[in-house]
This record gives sequence, structure tokens and C-alpha cells, in this order.
Amino acid sequence: LYPAPLVGGLLFGPRKAFSEVQEDPHMSLSNAGIALSSRLWTHGWALFQPDRPVAYAHIPVAKAEAAETPQQRKRLRHVLGLELCE
Repeated sequence: LYPAPLVGGLLFGPRKAFSEVQEDPHMSLSNAGIALSSRLWTHGWALFQPDRPVAYAHIPVAKAEAAETPQQRKRLRHVLGLELCE
């Protein structure tokens, strides 16, 4: 099983998970869920993704992409083990 990407605005779990694994403050909005789900999973937390939609959100793609910088994309690739940061 692989971690399911999270949505920060709709995230439920025990308080201990969020105190043990905190969100990366340098990650863009569009990458924060991917990074946090990977960090939770590698710290031993099991993640559950419903098999049907339980909520909807509309974030314009242009707005999400504009918030992301090349440094943040590189940081995400480092967190996922795809690329080493200097």
C-alpha cells in the first residue's frame, strides 16, 4: 500500500499524528498534501482514503501553480526521495 495524497483542509486523525509529523512550512499549497501524506506514512501512520468523494473543493489551477516555486518543487522531490537537494 502507498500513502494516499492528503488535502490539508479536510484531514482527520489523532492529535498525536500531527504533533509527531508537522507540515513543512516551506511547501507550496499544491504540494503540501503529497509531502505530508508521505511523511505520515514513513513515520508509521496508516492513511485511509474513502472510495467515493466526501467533499469537494475548487482551487483554480493557475492559482495553485502560481504559488509553487522551482525551489518548492525541488524540495518535494527531495522529500519523496526522487532528487537530492544541495
